[in-house]
Amino acid sequence: MAAGIHIVTKRLATGVKTHYVYAWRGGPKIHQSEGERKPKLTASIQTAAADARRTRPDPGAVCIRHLTEKFIGSGDYLRLKKATQSHYRAWIPRIDEKFGDIPLTVFNDPRMRMHILDWRDQWAANPKKADDAVRHLSRILSFGIDKFMLDINCSARIPMLYETDRSFIVWTKEDIEAFRHKAKEYLQDIIDLESCTGLRRTDLAAITWDSVGEHTLSWRTSKSNGKRLVIIPILPETRKLLGRIKARHAADMVRRPASERVPLPPTILATQSWRPWSVEGLSTMFSRAQIEAGIDKHLHDLRGNFVTRLAIAGLTSHEIANIVGWSSKDVEEMMRRYINRDVVARSQAERIAMVTIAG
Repeated sequence: MAAGIHIVTKRLATGVKTHYVYAWRGGPKIHQSEGERKPKLTASIQTAAADARRTRPDPGAVCIRHLTEKFIGSGDYLRLKKATQSHYRAWIPRIDEKFGDIPLTVFNDPRMRMHILDWRDQWAANPKKADDAVRHLSRILSFGIDKFMLDINCSARIPMLYETDRSFIVWTKEDIEAFRHKAKEYLQDIIDLESCTGLRRTDLAAITWDSVGEHTLSWRTSKSNGKRLVIIPILPETRKLLGRIKARHAADMVRRPASERVPLPPTILATQSWRPWSVEGLSTMFSRAQIEAGIDKHLHDLRGNFVTRLAIAGLTSHEIANIVGWSSKDVEEMMRRYINRDVVARSQAERIAMVTIAG
C-alpha cells in the first residue's frame, strides 16, 4: 500500500462490502468502491492522495489564516471604505473555513487554482457571489505577494461567471407603481430620490439637507473619498419630494406626544423612526420591499431613469458625466450602460418635428 493511504472496509446493511479510501488516517476520503476485494491503488487514487497531502494542515507552518489576519490589520484594509471592509469581513471567515489551515507555500503551486475553482463553484447557481468569492481571495493573495509572503497569485485572471449588460434596464412605470403599492412612504422616498439624482447607494443614504441649494444639490461623493463634487440640478420631481418629506415629518411630529418628537434628521432620507439610514439598513429594507413587490431589478438601475431624463433634456454626455460623478474617460461607457436610447431617439424625433412645424 502506498505510504499514508488508509482504507476502511465496512459491510453495509444491504450486505454489500464497501471500501473507503482516505488520503491518510483521519484525512479526506478520495475514493469509494464496492466488492469483496479491496480496490487497487491506481495511479488516479495515488494522485488524489498526493494532492490531498499537499493541502494537509501543518501546525508549524504560516497559513492562509495568518495572511487574512495580517490583511485585516493592514493599512491596505483600513484605507478601504467601510462598505468594502464589511464585504471582506463577510468573506474572510469563508476563506479561512476552506483554506485557513493550508500553508502559504502550497499556494505557490499553480495547481491550487483547481481547488479555488472547486470552492468557487459551490456558488455556481449565484454567479455574482461566486465571482465575489474569487475577487476577495485574489485581493488577499495579492496582498501576500506585496508582503513577500507569496510568490504567485494562483487565483489571478480566473474568468468571471457573472456577465450582464444592464444598458437598457430601467424601472418602468409599472415597476415603480408595483413598488409603491407594497412599500411604505419612507421606502418610496428611496426610489424617488434615486430617480431624481442618480446617486450611488452610499451617497443616497448619506446626502444631507445642507446639500440642497436653490437650483442644485451639491455633494462630495463617497467613491472619491469626498474629493469629487457633483452638482445635480433640482428637477421639479426633486423639489416635490423634498417638500413631501418635510411635510410628512411635520405631520408625524404633530401626532406624537411632545416627549417623543424628534427633529428632522440631517440626511434627506430617513428610517420610519426619522433616523439617518446606514447603507446596510437601507439596502436590507429596500431589498425586502423590492422582493415583496416582485421586482427583479436593482436600485442602481434607477440611474438609467435619471440619465435618460437628462439626455432627453438635451444635456451632452460630458455634462451628464459631471452630474452623476463619472470621470470624462468613462463618459461613453456610462452612456452605453445607462441611457435608454429608444426613449432619447423618440424625444429627439419629437423636437425635430416641432422645429419643422414651426418653420
